[in-house]
Amino acid sequence: MIFSQFDIFSFFLYLFLFWFFFWGIAKLLKLEKRGWEVGPAWFMAKTTRLNRFINKLANRFPRFWRIFWTIGIGFGFVIMGLGMVWLGFNLFALLTAPQPENALVPFIPGVTVTGPDLLYMILPIAIIMFTHELAHGIAARLEGIKVKSSGFLAILVLIGAFVEVDEEQLAQEKRLTRQRIVAAGSFINLIIAFFALLIMVNMYGIGEGAHLVHVYEDGPAYGKLSPNEIILEINGTSVNYYNLSAALDPYKPFDPVLFTVRLENGTLLNQTIIAGFNRHKLNETPWNTLELYNGSHNTGSLDSLNESDQVFLSLNSTNSYLNFSLILNISALNISLDKIIGLAVDINLNASIDEFNTAQVLLINFSDSKKNFEFFTLQNLSSGVELTSNISKAAGYNLTNYFNSSFCLNLNFLFNSTTDFSISLDLCRIYVIENNTESYFGIGYQPNYFDRELALIFGPLTPHVYRTLLYLYIFSFAVAIFNLLPIPPFDGDHLFVSLFEPPTPPSKSSHSENNEDDSKKEASKPKAPWTWRKTVIWTVRGIAIFLFLSNIILSLVLFNVFTLFSSIF
Repeated sequence: MIFSQFDIFSFFLYLFLFWFFFWGIAKLLKLEKRGWEVGPAWFMAKTTRLNRFINKLANRFPRFWRIFWTIGIGFGFVIMGLGMVWLGFNLFALLTAPQPENALVPFIPGVTVTGPDLLYMILPIAIIMFTHELAHGIAARLEGIKVKSSGFLAILVLIGAFVEVDEEQLAQEKRLTRQRIVAAGSFINLIIAFFALLIMVNMYGIGEGAHLVHVYEDGPAYGKLSPNEIILEINGTSVNYYNLSAALDPYKPFDPVLFTVRLENGTLLNQTIIAGFNRHKLNETPWNTLELYNGSHNTGSLDSLNESDQVFLSLNSTNSYLNFSLILNISALNISLDKIIGLAVDINLNASIDEFNTAQVLLINFSDSKKNFEFFTLQNLSSGVELTSNISKAAGYNLTNYFNSSFCLNLNFLFNSTTDFSISLDLCRIYVIENNTESYFGIGYQPNYFDRELALIFGPLTPHVYRTLLYLYIFSFAVAIFNLLPIPPFDGDHLFVSLFEPPTPPSKSSHSENNEDDSKKEASKPKAPWTWRKTVIWTVRGIAIFLFLSNIILSLVLFNVFTLFSSIF
């Protein structure tokens, strides 16, 4: 789903109305007396009812838990380092060769993620939040740290869970104790991701080739390949899901590529497909001049030809004849003629009559007019046409002959009938294709899955279970990685800072009943000096914050935020 301006406005309007009424109802029902804290765009629900459950789990197998959380410390530091390295490499990829797979976009329900995918994400998100905070609670109670409360919170469209421990007591504990508690949440997320992946690989296996899922109408494979076929070879070389893209990369637009596919009935088929180009990744080149040789201009301009939007360039015949040209000058486009490998034209045309004696669209050959290239033959028009045609070096044409000394192209339209008529062009777009233009086949594919033991157990529910587990794996792994970055207030920051901070000694003075005296004592404390420890901590924090925000900002700049998440997964 692509959001329009109206959709975005509606989303934020409904969001505002939701929080306004939620806040009003909370005040009316006095939910704060039930442990709820509600603000204009957030709420926090606290409870102590889970404390008994957390204590019970912590007291079961305490030796196991202590060893388990200690192992989690090691994983925490390893994942922290790997996460920093990955962010660095990913930022480099976004700067040099950006792909949607490299995008790092916040998960915002209704904005970056929409549609049916949200339903599959509800259960994984609930599991991740609950187990993450439960792990913190178990680790805290294992070390004798008081758990004050637990609960859920929401900020705008983001939801989360929390376990509130006694921070003052925690700060007084030894370093290993603090590290166990901090690392517990992300470590349990890693464990959950591992088991989700383990179940998934036992639901489906991956066979040979790549399974075709989509064959798009704007691609050259349309009508030649079909969904559910298995691509086995490209020009005689075996391929699968993981290397199919790399196998197709060397081919340029207009190159013939031999696909060997297995049909649904098991038959093998060889199909040659001429590589195309992706119009969404290639800017069309606007026409510079309209020249009328015979006929008259009715309405519209060259700007009308950029998009198929029912804004017409309309021309009338004279003496039942119409002859005009669209001129393109590429001298200002910094394109070298020797690097051009093809030209393509899309056209949407309507005529006021059904039949013409002759109707042609010719690309003029300035070296030899007898070799003019006929882009379209438009005969027996019923109500209009939508056509695409191209000329290329691969077909044996010398494209430099179609440019004059001023680097101009001439696309000439010829219409002749027995009565006067009008021609309306809604779209006439030309693409100049160079040797560095990526090829495009218009296919979508996935691994060639086959059912394994667990798929037989789940039966028809298998695809839904698999999809849910997929999001559980993705989110668990992502939470573990990003939450372990040394960025305040992530757990990774507490884990990293614990390397440099000794336990806080207990306060010498008991809690005074006079809060004003306490605040004065606190204010009179001298400012802590800047040390080498703070320099190291803030240097690492700064690097992590820069890498994290740079990846997000660059992803939002390069890609469509409203469709990116769904396109990746």
